Amino acid sequence: MPDSIQKNIETTLEKLFKCICNEAQRNKEFAEKIHSVFINNSNKTVSTCESAKAENKKDEPEKSTNQFNPIQILSEKGADKLKNELDIKSNTELKDIVRFEGIEKGKKLASLERNAMINKIIDHSHKLLNQGQVFMKKDEDL
Repeated sequence: MPDSIQKNIETTLEKLFKCICNEAQRNKEFAEKIHSVFINNSNKTVSTCESAKAENKKDEPEKSTNQFNPIQILSEKGADKLKNELDIKSNTELKDIVRFEGIEKGKKLASLERNAMINKIIDHSHKLLNQGQVFMKKDEDL
């Protein structure tokens, strides 16, 4: 291995270890986890971390970089445009949106009809968009 690559690896590892040490000083729970890696069987700890990560991934819906955002469409273009956008989506896409937004899960989601899914998405988007408006004062209230 060339010296420049070796030096780059050493420098990067030194920075990594400094970051780990700094975080361990600030965060007691993190420090205990790091300590257990060195004290316990490191393979056992790594496999435990990997299984926990895999378990958490199962619960999360798949996230796409170009995920449909009904709240943004509602706020920028209105309810009619959102309904039109949802009308052109397939049932599978609608189910993915309902699942991603956390509106319904499991058997309830499977039993929803197309119009019910669209209405639930619109209602949920209105609810999230209007959240917190109770605390906003109108001009005549001042």
